[in-house]
Order: sequence, then structure tokens, then C-alpha cells
Amino acid sequence: QRDNSTCQRCGANIYNTPNVKLVIDHKIPVDMGGTTTIDNLWTLCTDCNGGKKSFFSDEDATLMKEISGLSSAQRRLKLYFEYYPNKVIDPTKLQIVAAVRDWERALRKLRQDTGMDIQYIRPSKEYPMGGYIFYS
Repeated sequence: QRDNSTCQRCGANIYNTPNVKLVIDHKIPVDMGGTTTIDNLWTLCTDCNGGKKSFFSDEDATLMKEISGLSSAQRRLKLYFEYYPNKVIDPTKLQIVAAVRDWERALRKLRQDTGMDIQYIRPSKEYPMGGYIFYS
């Protein structure tokens, strides 16, 4: 109900996408420290849910547990960027790491409060979804 029967990644929903199957998913997986709380759950279609697994297959589980234990989206994003300096990060990963709907607001506040040089990378062949990079 909170997500209006809509996939929070691609926008597919029961109103405009025939035969879409929706599931409730943990943003940060339980085995990486994610909790079964409303803030860590979202609605995904089965296609996006299957694709999400590959997003975190190469992540450090210890880091993800530490991130999920932080009290704010800003802190979670800060630690994630510090762990991956000078590397373009997919916006979907940032949304998942932030674990809040308005993760972009948390990112703007992070830049404002810390002065971190986090730049947006426009979509290209190499980065079809665009991305963000923290220059350290």
C-alpha cells in the first residue's frame, strides 16, 4: 500500500504493466545486516528483484552490516562513498544503501554538511544509469 503497488526501481505497477508480479524485498539483504523493518522494505517487481542480487554480489558483507547499522541515510551514504572513493556508483545502489525513499535529498545534505566532492556522472554507454563519484 505504501508503495502504491509500484516497483520502486522501474515503476512497473498493477495499473500500467500487464501480468507484473510484485514482491516485498529487503533493501539491504538480511545476510548483510539488513533488518525486517518498514524502512528496509520496499516493493519490487520480480525482474528488478532478481537483478538486484547481482548489485550486491561483490560487496563486502562486513561493510554492508556496518552501513545498515548506521542511524541515518546521510551516514550510510558517507561511509559507502568513503569506502569507494574515485569510483562511479550506480544511483540504484545509492538508493538501496541510503534505505530511504528520498535518498537524493540525503545526498544533497551530505554534500552540504561535509563538503564532500561528490559529482553526478551523466548517463553514457559506460554508465547507462549515470552515477555519482566521490573525489577524495
